[in-house]
Amino acid sequence: MIEATSAKALIEGKKIVVSGKFSSFPQRETLETVCQWFGAKVTSSISKSTNYLIAGDAVGPAKIAKCQELNIPIVTEQEFVELMQNDTLVIPEGVIEIGEQAFFRCEGLKHVVVPEGVTTIGYKAFTGCSNLEIIELPKSLTSLLDNFAGCNSLKEFRIAPENPIFRTYNGVLIQGDAIHYCPKNLEIEKFTVPQGIKTVRGFINNNYLKEVYIPEGVTVIDQNAFAVCVNLKKVIIPSSVKRLDDYCFSNCIELEEIQLPEELNYLGCDVFYNCRKMKHIKLGKIKSINMYAFRLSGITSIEVPKGSNYKIRQQATITEY
Repeated sequence: MIEATSAKALIEGKKIVVSGKFSSFPQRETLETVCQWFGAKVTSSISKSTNYLIAGDAVGPAKIAKCQELNIPIVTEQEFVELMQNDTLVIPEGVIEIGEQAFFRCEGLKHVVVPEGVTTIGYKAFTGCSNLEIIELPKSLTSLLDNFAGCNSLKEFRIAPENPIFRTYNGVLIQGDAIHYCPKNLEIEKFTVPQGIKTVRGFINNNYLKEVYIPEGVTVIDQNAFAVCVNLKKVIIPSSVKRLDDYCFSNCIELEEIQLPEELNYLGCDVFYNCRKMKHIKLGKIKSINMYAFRLSGITSIEVPKGSNYKIRQQATITEY
């Protein structure tokens, strides 16, 4: 029976073997590295000095038999992941980059501290970390390529105040002049994009957002920006916005009111897909309407400028203004 209260308390200063396949750590080397950061010595073979076997699926029967012979405790993946959720993973100093998919689908992570000196967090580095709640980012960080997809428990970014590129605004992560990510469960019903932002992205799957107000100066609403915001009802878009990229409002099933600027010139693919409560839309001087822009929406009437020659592949009443 395991009596430790956390993974670090269990294995710090101990000799362990990690064996098998781990669904929570698709790359077993990541689990071994985490164990080393928790202070364990990781070896490849069972011996009298081994303290624990961390066992995933398909562990070799010889290792199991050896553990039973030597009375070495076997810790299952589920047990270890549950213990890890009581830990804060402090990545050690000296690390300068967290690479692509480094912690991909590591379900044991709950609180991660990225140390000073790290400049880059790679693509999908923390994607799928479904239990991750808090991540602390240093002042040295200059590049963040992860969009935190599947980090459904993420609640808080803690940014070193001296960081010149990253900051938070009402719980939303901002990178330079772009909104980068809004946690899915951030309890915010009305959001006004702050001044100085040019690109809006990252609100995908937010469960609480109902109204969004976007100020002059924003030029792009990026791909998937508000996709699957299932409670979003109203969006005000300023004249400075020129593009609504692919899927940016797809599956916003409660969206009823959206004001599009006259100078908007691009509607992406499936931009209003499945927006079933939208009944009417007014288009300005758009140059490009991508395929399926209004697919499965509730739109039945579209206003367009006089002389327009739009070809929209959907049943709708088109009137000129």
